Amino acid sequence: MQSDFPSQVQRKIQKLCDDFQRQLRNGERPPIESFLEGWTGDESVFLRTRLETIQDDLNASFSVGGEEFTRSQLDVTSDLDDDNRHKPAGNAPTVTADSRPVKPLSGSGNRSGAGARFMPGQLLADRYRIVSMLGRGGMGEVYRAEDIRLGHTVALKFLPVERAGNQRHLEYLYKEVRLSQRLTNPHICRVHDLVEVDGQHCLSMEYIEGEDLKSLLRRVGPLPEPKALELAHQICDGLHAAHQVGVLHRDLKSANVMIDERGRARIADFGLAREKNLIDPNEGLTGSPNYMAPEQMARNETSVQSDLFSLGLILFEVLTGKPAHNGTSRDEIGRMHQRDEAEQAILKRNDISPAIVTAIATCLRRKPEDRPSSVAAFAETLPGRLSLSDAFRSGEMASPNMIAEVRSRNSTIDRHRIGWIMAACISVLIAVAYFSTTFQQFGIDRSLTSLADDASEYRELLGWPAGTSNVYRYVANRPAMRWFSNNAAAPDQHESGNRSYSAYESSYFWYRESPTPLIALLPYWKGDGFLVVDEVRPSILAPDGMHMRLDAQGNLKYYSAIPSTEFFSSQDSSAPDVEDTEFEDAEGNPWWHQPLELAGLSPSQISRLQPIPPEFTPLGFANERRSWILPKTDDELSSRVNSAASIDNANTDTPIAARIEQMVRIDAARADDTVTYFRIVMPWDDASPVIPWNGFASRNRVLAILIITWIPVLLGLIVWQVRKNLYAKRADRLGAIRLAGFGAFTVIMIWLLGGTHAVDALEMDTLVTALAGACLVYVVMWLAYIAFEPVVRRHWPTSLVSWSRLLHGNWNDSLVGRDVLIGCTVGALAAISKHLIFDLPSLWGDATFGLPNVTNLTPLHGLRIAVGEVTTAASQAIVYSIFFQLFFLIALRVLTGRTAVAAPIFVAVLSTMVAAQYEPAWLAFVVTAIEMSVMAYLYLRVGLLAAVTMHFVRLMRKWPMANDISSWYIETTGISLCVIALLIALAIYAGRPQRLSSADAAY
Repeated sequence: MQSDFPSQVQRKIQKLCDDFQRQLRNGERPPIESFLEGWTGDESVFLRTRLETIQDDLNASFSVGGEEFTRSQLDVTSDLDDDNRHKPAGNAPTVTADSRPVKPLSGSGNRSGAGARFMPGQLLADRYRIVSMLGRGGMGEVYRAEDIRLGHTVALKFLPVERAGNQRHLEYLYKEVRLSQRLTNPHICRVHDLVEVDGQHCLSMEYIEGEDLKSLLRRVGPLPEPKALELAHQICDGLHAAHQVGVLHRDLKSANVMIDERGRARIADFGLAREKNLIDPNEGLTGSPNYMAPEQMARNETSVQSDLFSLGLILFEVLTGKPAHNGTSRDEIGRMHQRDEAEQAILKRNDISPAIVTAIATCLRRKPEDRPSSVAAFAETLPGRLSLSDAFRSGEMASPNMIAEVRSRNSTIDRHRIGWIMAACISVLIAVAYFSTTFQQFGIDRSLTSLADDASEYRELLGWPAGTSNVYRYVANRPAMRWFSNNAAAPDQHESGNRSYSAYESSYFWYRESPTPLIALLPYWKGDGFLVVDEVRPSILAPDGMHMRLDAQGNLKYYSAIPSTEFFSSQDSSAPDVEDTEFEDAEGNPWWHQPLELAGLSPSQISRLQPIPPEFTPLGFANERRSWILPKTDDELSSRVNSAASIDNANTDTPIAARIEQMVRIDAARADDTVTYFRIVMPWDDASPVIPWNGFASRNRVLAILIITWIPVLLGLIVWQVRKNLYAKRADRLGAIRLAGFGAFTVIMIWLLGGTHAVDALEMDTLVTALAGACLVYVVMWLAYIAFEPVVRRHWPTSLVSWSRLLHGNWNDSLVGRDVLIGCTVGALAAISKHLIFDLPSLWGDATFGLPNVTNLTPLHGLRIAVGEVTTAASQAIVYSIFFQLFFLIALRVLTGRTAVAAPIFVAVLSTMVAAQYEPAWLAFVVTAIEMSVMAYLYLRVGLLAAVTMHFVRLMRKWPMANDISSWYIETTGISLCVIALLIALAIYAGRPQRLSSADAAY
């Protein structure tokens, strides 16, 4: 603007400015109005602006020991009218964590200037020993000090005495400390604390040897492209870290970027920073006008994009050596914004690489929506950073941050977003319709409470005293299902309400009652929960305990009571020592007649029972034992093993009649006049009366030996790999901590929600056990993730992109949403595929049954336990996906050296393992091979997050589904559907269109 005036006018203006500056340096305070006498129009406006700028610059500078300093960054601009100024920094290199440099003192830098508030050696707050004064200015004094408690050097910045009691400036200090302490990035200057010394407040900050970027550029001019790009990526890294925790800088400029003694960029001065959600729209305009975004200048709107605009101006200055905007008034800067001068200026630079020009130009666009959506997205467009594909081709391992910040090169998410939403919703609806029909085959029509009432009534009828604590559950009868699958030559022809008899044997109800609290002290990881009471924990041999089994219709299958000494002492007479003594009930029936009736036998069937010598030993004491078999007619003997032909015409239409025809024998025992044991032994039952615990089954001994042998070896290998990765700084420590923390959290939640609790002192023991289990899970998951995740990142980095974003807190991301939708779709279809193993054979006349293998009955036991099962499903999905399938796949990749070889082996091995659990095995292998092929594709081409989601949805789809709103387990169905619907809704929200231009993975 000065060039528009005649040369004579320009010389007069320059002379007045020199005189004004000389008087200020001499300590005088000449009024600006005296220099404006005789000046009018634009010349007067321009002269006033120049004089005010000189005055501000001189107020911002100070002198100690003959050397010149600039004030600290605490002098933030509060109003636009006070901020139309430039604050040139000095030339020299010692700075604090503030935005404006402080020159070193002459000589050693250990002398204090005249008039200093504190002298070298003075101890403040019994902690800080003053070393030297770094500078003094309009906003206070800065001292170098030693923190004698922590043993490191800090910079202490004091407010001026006249502003020490100013609440507004003090609030700025508090805000700066609060926000700065949330930022721990190596490219952000740290603020330690706000200290009060004799009623005076000061900031304790990181002390940095170096200079600010503005001073560096004035001293050396524009930087070479390699160094400029290095600094650009460092600034991006620090700014992105601030944005990740919701902090906007709002005053980003070259004077607020420090270059330390190692040449690294450090962002400083968060005095004007605010949280995104806590910005006051009525707050006055703040910041430096020449570095403001257009919307910030016009409407005081600040956002990630406004910080990006300031970042673009800084990079322009770094590469050209001069600011893009050098206006002297708000109107002038506004006109520059309207003309897009900064963007046009960078686009005209032929001496800068086109890729750099294009990247910076996107930051300098006038409309915020036209700028990059995040700093990470912008950083990916800048050359100079090793891309994911470059790292993969060169054999270098991408860092976790690089994985999480990979930017999309195509519009795959945008093109297929609606398709994946529809696929997820349709597949879930198909699964719901399918399962709601299939689950009806279970025959679970009676609620838990009604069966519990029956069990309590049966106990009373059998003469056993009531206890104070009871626990009951529905469980799947897996031995029965295996027996039917192996012995059924054709579908069961005996049906009631279109249900086969085998369906009624697919599950049973057990009930335990005791005079003492039933608490499980021993964790059983293989069971339906963690620290839950089941049929063997606590011990079924505890005195005065009672254990009972009913089928789904409420017929007695098993009963055992353990008499104690007190039980016999309460009887009317001593127990006779003869077995032929007959005890009869009030109706004159023998003692064993009552349990037979409760088992569902008709009078004609009871009369046809044939006694046999008892060969069983009851769990508790018994005076008398009895065993029977039910002989079959010639027609029955010629029928199939699973025929449901009935003998009693009165019972030919009930499933219990078919069950009676299948039984091997009936056992019963009494102690005095009380029944203490009863059991219907079926072909699939163990002959022993003691319920076996699978953990100690003989068939598992070989597996147990292998586990015990290999655990120390495997643990040693993991520890060795962990040490190697930590030493090489390849491990994703943050991801490992969060994943392991989630694992420990799920253990506690599973115990709280899914465990069995009682008002008893032993509850504290279960708490200790749960905490120990949580610690064990934390350590194991942390070690395993640290050991194997870098290997996956080296070979298949793209599979971890969405997973890393989620793990690092960026759940609201388009790629995260896409992978969750894919996982929901595949998970619902995978759950259906398991049922095809049992449904397809019926098309060609083969009979098979296996619903319990693909159905989880645990959620039926109440709202608390159902919510706990959601947590269990999440933890199981993570463990199975990461610590079993993915690590097994990467192990095969390392051993074979080729993914094309590892993937088929992965599919074949896992398909064989799964198929061995089903009949027919060949069909199970085919169905499972298809599923495992899809899983391998998810791991290698889509992402780990999709695989984890797939397993979670598959587990949730194993819950009972009701197709009748009046069903007693409709609540369980609702919880399952709500969880999956919420998951899909969150995925849709994360992948909404306005985020599709953000950093998304490229494949």
